[in-house]
Amino acid sequence: MFESNLVDLDELVLMVRDRSSRAYVGEAINTYKSRAYRSALLSTWIAVACDIISKIRELDVQGDPAAGAFVAVLDNAVDANERGDTKAVQRLLAIENELLNTALKDFEFLSAQEHEDLSRLKSDRHLCAHPAFTRDVTLFQPTAELVRAHIVHAVLHLLRHPPVQGRHALKRLKHDMLQPSFPSTQKTVSDFLEYRYLNHAKLALVESLVPVLLKALIKQSDAELISKEDRVLMCLVAVGLRHASIYERKMAEQLPHLTDLSSDPELKRVFRLFKADKRCWGWLSPVNRDRITKITAEYTYDANDIDNVLHALEIDDLKPLLLARIASFDVADKEEIFSRQHRPEFVDEAVPMYADVNNFRRSERIAQRIILPKCSMFKAAHVRSILRAAETNVDINQAAGSPAFFKEMFERTRDLHSETRDAWQGFIAKMLEGKKPGDWYAYPDLRIAMEAAGMWLPPAAPATPPATP
Repeated sequence: MFESNLVDLDELVLMVRDRSSRAYVGEAINTYKSRAYRSALLSTWIAVACDIISKIRELDVQGDPAAGAFVAVLDNAVDANERGDTKAVQRLLAIENELLNTALKDFEFLSAQEHEDLSRLKSDRHLCAHPAFTRDVTLFQPTAELVRAHIVHAVLHLLRHPPVQGRHALKRLKHDMLQPSFPSTQKTVSDFLEYRYLNHAKLALVESLVPVLLKALIKQSDAELISKEDRVLMCLVAVGLRHASIYERKMAEQLPHLTDLSSDPELKRVFRLFKADKRCWGWLSPVNRDRITKITAEYTYDANDIDNVLHALEIDDLKPLLLARIASFDVADKEEIFSRQHRPEFVDEAVPMYADVNNFRRSERIAQRIILPKCSMFKAAHVRSILRAAETNVDINQAAGSPAFFKEMFERTRDLHSETRDAWQGFIAKMLEGKKPGDWYAYPDLRIAMEAAGMWLPPAAPATPPATP
């Protein structure tokens, strides 16, 4: 049985963005269903013409200079016509006659093929509206199939899309990324791009987004987006989530192309992509995989690019090479790395780094910047090691910030309480030796938290002497 793939015309109406254009298309469909095909063609062209003008006016409101110039010319002609200027009609007809070219060349609302399809609609509209355009006495009689095709093309090519396609969409996206209010998480960035660009984006726009965003990341092709790489990367991920097949095809095509002649600093920026999509490693050319492997194996600490290079830990081929290099760094560089990147691979070195501190301020700094952010990655052995070191290292247990730190660590490692109960109890018992219970370095707040968790019993109240008879 043949299965029809024809678009339902009533569903098409719901796709149209602009209310006026939706009414005109609805009128076209109603007349089509009534078999008044010439009227349907006329209404469809009216919808197209009005929609182009509406889109340009929308851009004008947003400050687009080209749109502002067009609207000024149009409004001037409309005003002249209302004043009875006999030449105004010719000016308005000229504007209408050029609308499709304006949509194609000046604003990129249409692709070349879409422009050709709608030009056929315009030509057929003229045949319907102007009897003098034909030699025969009989007017042009469009077929139902032809009219239906024109209606579908009008909606799918133009009416359902926002007025941001092509370079205008790219400029607007860049403007959005530069705003302080731009979303800051992947979920909110994806929601923002889908609503504003991707839900009704044309294939050409989606395809152009991938290379543009890649160039901004790797080549730093746009000076204004330097330091905005996290936003650029989240936009690239949003494209991949919404249009997976196009994203995969363009990434596999563009990533080798953009990196084949890249310098080492540019290749170090490629590392950032591994965080977003591990498949990027496979999309690189074998030559560039070899170059990146060598960069990783010979890497020396550089604060300017360490945040990029650390994403090599996402790739199985690179992970052991980078960890070996990090192990050779001096203590100060390791502390900086562990403070900036909180990864499970660093926990085993971070814990002894804290255990061996030799002054109060460094103890507090490592506790806040390294240990607390990694608590969710701890195993019971890590908690035990820290508590054991804190019992004897006065630069830990006598640091001013340690009582508050250990209470916070206790709360953050709640899932390990059953396995670390004895270690916490031993630590508190040690801190109470020779001190009053309320002393700051007797850790009273931690003790209260442990009591609430059932891991420490408050001292028994002194027995009340029996009353004297």
